Amino acid sequence: MNWFNNLSIQVKLLAAFGAVLILTGIVAAVGVLRLGELADRSAEAYTLDTLGLQYANQVNRNMIGSGRDQQTAILNAADPEKRDAAIAASLAQVETAKEAMANYHVAFESAEDEEHWLMIEGLVNDVAAGRAALFEQLKAGDIAGATAAAGQLGPAIAEMNAEIDATIAHKLEMAQHAADANESAAASARTLVLIVTGAAIAIGLAMAIWLSRRVKSDVNTVRGRLESLQQHCLTQPWASA
Repeated sequence: MNWFNNLSIQVKLLAAFGAVLILTGIVAAVGVLRLGELADRSAEAYTLDTLGLQYANQVNRNMIGSGRDQQTAILNAADPEKRDAAIAASLAQVETAKEAMANYHVAFESAEDEEHWLMIEGLVNDVAAGRAALFEQLKAGDIAGATAAAGQLGPAIAEMNAEIDATIAHKLEMAQHAADANESAAASARTLVLIVTGAAIAIGLAMAIWLSRRVKSDVNTVRGRLESLQQHCLTQPWASA
């Protein structure tokens, strides 16, 4: 360390401040990095879990609503105006469900999830096709045939609902896991930042103490030399002219 001891006080102070700035930069970099990771996790969880859950729920609600309108159409088969209004409402619900099904594609989290959802789309399309055929029977006045067709759709509707419910339950579970992971990551980030900050403070204090001692030593050395020089000057006789 002789090379450092030989440096001027100004250079030593600048070096100490520079070291503190570097440590501060490290703390800031760690914090920013961890915050970026949390932001990425949150964005991914929003797309895969929150949006997926929203679209799956929308498909479920619309298909249930379409089924209610189907029953309304059958019950009002003798009233063309009410029947046609119920049919139109049911078909509109189906179209909205299909839009939500397509939107769900952004939430595919794996090949298995995609395969399962495509199977659900097939079930929804089958129910929608059966419902459309049923409505044609109603419009043709075949109330008995439409009622029988509604009964035949029952198993397909039950299977569709069960699969959609399974998807919703899975998305809820994944959302909870994501929330737990984010909470754990946030706690880890806080701990790491505190550790790095504590280390930076400790190193900064150590450097400050060491530097102050070195400066004090340098000052004492200079003062000692000055005192020696003064003493030497006082003890030496003045030369006569």
